[in-house]
Amino acid sequence: MNELLIPVPEAESMADGDVRRLCSPACGPIALFRVDGDFHAIADTCSHGQASLAEGWLEGFEVECPVHSGRFDIRSGAPLAFPVTEPVATYPTRRVEGVLLVIVPA
Repeated sequence: MNELLIPVPEAESMADGDVRRLCSPACGPIALFRVDGDFHAIADTCSHGQASLAEGWLEGFEVECPVHSGRFDIRSGAPLAFPVTEPVATYPTRRVEGVLLVIVPA
């Protein structure tokens, strides 16, 4: 399986509850969240419409779409509240030599 590694050197400066919007030529925009010291990366575009989840509201492990008020679990991408019914993609993260990497399919 081919992978693209997206380095996020500024990730360690993110506080809990912070989000960053990343751009990936392979899969489009990605929302990167930091919760309880861990990083979670999901597709940034709401599956119900063209809204940026990075611009939404984060509470615990749930992000609310800023347009439709649907919610997603940032750990699994699962839809949690109507009107969203389709999940969003999730991407694993790992640290290599102190730099956070988001791993997306190439």
